[in-house]
Amino acid sequence: MSESKFPKLRTSWHHWWPLLLGVAGMGVSIALYHTGPWRFYAKAPLEVVAIAVASLGVVCALARLAFTREPFHLLLLGVAVTVLLREIHWDWTKLFAYVSLATITVMAFVWHRRVFVEYLDRQPVVRAWFVSTVIVYVLSQAIARRVFSRVLPDEAAIYSDMEELMEVVAHAMLVVTVLVGPWRRAAHAAGDTPTG
Repeated sequence: MSESKFPKLRTSWHHWWPLLLGVAGMGVSIALYHTGPWRFYAKAPLEVVAIAVASLGVVCALARLAFTREPFHLLLLGVAVTVLLREIHWDWTKLFAYVSLATITVMAFVWHRRVFVEYLDRQPVVRAWFVSTVIVYVLSQAIARRVFSRVLPDEAAIYSDMEELMEVVAHAMLVVTVLVGPWRRAAHAAGDTPTG
């Protein structure tokens, strides 16, 4: 099939509201630091929440892949498993995460047509959630590496908890990314009407 049979649907500005979740997460972190102690807002409890949300991501991704059999959802399952194992913090999971994400990236390029042209290009809402989730994950890692040390007020005191909260937000966004979009099996092959 030619690419003209899979026209790219434009992503409108209103599709990009999930990007605000990253900004909101940082704002909540700063606000909680300045408004007094909140015992739940600490790295240890947030790590437990992160494992629970990441586990939910794996379960949802497995269900979605079993239902749709889309290569995109297989890649999201790989990401969800990688994220969960990284949250568990076993000795080997850091190296595994790098190898796994590199493999997922290579597979995305190998399956470029099916993942991007036939699926993501036709699903503006899924595309917006996917890109927004990636950006929030990158933002959480930037916080962990103290990129904002000269920008954020009291960054030295809050960056660790902020990074953990942002990871929880990103994990929750991954769950939504897995769940949004059509639930028809191999929607691209059947020529189904795209959503968005």
